[in-house]
Amino acid sequence: MKKKIEFLLPVYVRGMLMGIADLIPGVSGGTMALITGIYERLLGALSHLDKRAIRLLLKMDFKNFWQHIDGNFLLSLFAGILTSVFAFSKLIHYLLETYPVLVWSFFFGLIAASSIFIIRQTDYKKPLTLLAVVAGAIIAYWITNILPEEAPDTMFYYFLSGMAASIAMILPGISGSYILVIMGSYLMVLESVHELKILNLIVFTAGVAVGLIGFSKFLKWFFNKYRNFTLAVMGGFLIGSLHQVWPWKKVLLTKIINGKEIVIKSKAVMPWEFEGNNYLLVSLILIAMGFVVIYFFEKIQTKYA
Repeated sequence: MKKKIEFLLPVYVRGMLMGIADLIPGVSGGTMALITGIYERLLGALSHLDKRAIRLLLKMDFKNFWQHIDGNFLLSLFAGILTSVFAFSKLIHYLLETYPVLVWSFFFGLIAASSIFIIRQTDYKKPLTLLAVVAGAIIAYWITNILPEEAPDTMFYYFLSGMAASIAMILPGISGSYILVIMGSYLMVLESVHELKILNLIVFTAGVAVGLIGFSKFLKWFFNKYRNFTLAVMGGFLIGSLHQVWPWKKVLLTKIINGKEIVIKSKAVMPWEFEGNNYLLVSLILIAMGFVVIYFFEKIQTKYA
């Protein structure tokens, strides 16, 4: 039992990191999975939620079903994600409202270091690999510059939002939360969590499950067939999303979505051009801490793989 707990606890902690990342528009839980060394295992486990899994479940062969889907891993991971969603949603909201520069500084360092870490795992000196990196960066930059729409408050839209967010969740560099902002449903989902609107959350979670299972098969196939290309594109995704997490921004355009003001267009500025306290020294320390965290994960990522 001791060995089992020691194995599951690191997975649970990584799930918590993914959950915290997914709460922040601009930061991807998929990035956390990739840099903490569980990304491919996550894709493999999700892709095994297939016809064989259903047959085993219908036969009530729970032991083989659990082994087939890597159940201990998924249970620990999603327990960590849910812990963060319910425990830290209010805190993250408060920090983003009160100390946005400091929050973005840490995540800027984290994502910048992650892009280097991921690209280093590819044949980055080859022209085609570099082209894949550039393509990934352009795609991510384009996605993160789409203006948000206003969301209809319907069960179908909750389901659709869950599907879209889950696909982004497992793509490093593209934030599930930001996809919700683009779709106009970010505040709706956040309020459902705060106010425990159970039906909304069940429908949203069902959409997340469908998106995760379906898209994970596609990504797993790509990883198996074109690993170098896939990692290069994902590294590009991270580079293309860096502007979204730049700590110092000037608001250019806001929009009222579902009765609340949302920033939908901003411009990156230099720290000394920032209106307000730029927290320059602390921000630089937090950016450096982001690099240190990635260095740490790079050293230990295979320990519990």
